Amino acid sequence: MTIKKKHFAEVTSDGKEVVFRDVVSWKQDKLNHAGKRVVVTMSKEVKSRSNQQNRYYWGIVIKMLSEETGYEPEEMSDAMCMEFLKVHDEKRFQVARGTSSLSTVEFEEFMSKIRRWASQELTLFLPEPNEVEF
Repeated sequence: MTIKKKHFAEVTSDGKEVVFRDVVSWKQDKLNHAGKRVVVTMSKEVKSRSNQQNRYYWGIVIKMLSEETGYEPEEMSDAMCMEFLKVHDEKRFQVARGTSSLSTVEFEEFMSKIRRWASQELTLFLPEPNEVEF
């Protein structure tokens, strides 16, 4: 298995330079790959879900759903992922994305779908993050 290391950087406003956050690590990786063919990919950095979103998800949403349905928290989380994060493809098995791969915006969209579903299907009100302390 090959480990792919990410190097975070910023492109200068004139587009001429790339400034790495950890220059030492970048230089070390270049030395480690000296004389080899490599692939360098550039994409916009996306902020992944926050610790506060994660605490809200497990401490409020999943806890309340588990108490209401009798499912264990991990089972409830898996069920919500299968319901709202399904990956649709032509393969035989259905799979779902994990919540750790979601951006902060995607995670809030996921929470919104769960709150709406809980309200309609379980008649259970799940408070929004700003309506509860967790």
